[in-house]
Amino acid sequence: MSYIDPFSTPNIEEKLCSDPQDDILIVDYISDVQAIQSIKKAWISLEKKTKSLCYFQSYAFCSLWFEHFCTADQKHRPHIILIYDKNGQIAALLPMVQTKRHGLIALEMAGAPVSQYSDIIYDPNICLISIEKALKSYWQNMKVDVIDIANVRADSMLHTLLSSCAHIGPNGRETYQCDLSSYYDFDAYFADRSKAGRKNLRRKQRALEEQGALQTIWHLGGEATRRHLKKALDCKQEWMAAFGKISRMFQCAHSQKFLLELSQIPSEQSGFYIIETKIGDETIAYQCDFLFNGHYYAFLIATNQEMHALGAGSVAMLDNIRMIYERGSMKTLDLLPPADDYKTLWGKDLIAVDNFQLYNTMKGRYIAGFFSKLKPALKALFYRIPDPIRHKIIALMQ
Repeated sequence: MSYIDPFSTPNIEEKLCSDPQDDILIVDYISDVQAIQSIKKAWISLEKKTKSLCYFQSYAFCSLWFEHFCTADQKHRPHIILIYDKNGQIAALLPMVQTKRHGLIALEMAGAPVSQYSDIIYDPNICLISIEKALKSYWQNMKVDVIDIANVRADSMLHTLLSSCAHIGPNGRETYQCDLSSYYDFDAYFADRSKAGRKNLRRKQRALEEQGALQTIWHLGGEATRRHLKKALDCKQEWMAAFGKISRMFQCAHSQKFLLELSQIPSEQSGFYIIETKIGDETIAYQCDFLFNGHYYAFLIATNQEMHALGAGSVAMLDNIRMIYERGSMKTLDLLPPADDYKTLWGKDLIAVDNFQLYNTMKGRYIAGFFSKLKPALKALFYRIPDPIRHKIIALMQ
């Protein structure tokens, strides 16, 4: 297992500063969902320039998220921060929302609870010290109590920008990933898995193949893809209920509606794929994944309880990685937080994922700080409750 030092990765070796005076930046923002369309071209153009791993800040993801979560019945209001260079071009972009919680006015990243990471989309030709100063000055002058930026990878540019001006809060997590490009082909990748892991996967694959030939089908958008995603989400919820698990994403009806609509957009535009694994006419597993800029985000695997016991999810994952090598388009496999032990089978590079908070008022410091510590304590307490009681609580919540 290796731990990635954010200051040793190529992602950080940018134009940290030539001369900040050369980059005169102006900060503005958009607070109207309808106005987002007006910056579509500039947003997508910036995505192509940036070196950030920013699928969850991409136009395809965020524009649809704002439509679902910034409606009249929601507490969120768009606050997309735009940083312009001296020529009036958008040099950096940070999709955020303003909201109210616990009696505080807060600014947080857009995308929750579906988004897995926060990052900034930026033009690498712009001095990053100038971007940092512009953001810091803008945030300090906002009339909000707290600025909450969660799930920031330690190897991201946003982490570098925030480290000098923000407090790293509690509840930080970790994620495993694997550099697929470091292996010549799938066989070389598979050979580098643990001996016990390879043996276990082969055993599971043989057991499933005794029931019939395995098929893998990629669904690339449209109404049929939406139907398959609905089945996958229902299957995942049944599995979570059976094992006494809870998830903020599955408790939020807007999240599921958002994902269902995202799945209908052609995958080459949305970056969202549904991968179905079948034996004969029976579906044994679904994978819902994001693919963006050579980065493969393993978002969700869904199987029923019987197939879960047979290891259908692991076999499906293995087959999907094989297909990724055949397509030759993905460089990195990201297992996404949290860094559970079973994920070490697929990747062993460990990356910290931090939460940052900036306090503009004393009220924000004390109240936001209190709740950021309370949440993990309540979660830990919940999972200490005996299973039968926990299952009843989950049933009442649904």
